Amino acid sequence: MSYADLVEHHQHLHRLRHLEALASWDEFTMMPAGGANARSDALSTLRGRALTLSWSQGSLLGTEALVEYATGEALSTVAFEQHLQRRYLQREL
Repeated sequence: MSYADLVEHHQHLHRLRHLEALASWDEFTMMPAGGANARSDALSTLRGRALTLSWSQGSLLGTEALVEYATGEALSTVAFEQHLQRRYLQREL
């Protein structure tokens, strides 16, 4: 999987979650009487699909594998430690 594929995957997942948010909002504001069961089933299906997609790619990989996937380079412990020190400890190296 390329970085572009990973971005596309997360954009698709974001769109599903956006639809879930719209349906949830609609449920609380405009749902017709008697529509609770159908809306509940639809939201359950949508949430299940989003969850399946969220774990289908990338999430099963460890940090080192994700970094290498995204950048094409292995995670450098030294560079990572230097980044953390600069970012969180404000130390010049």
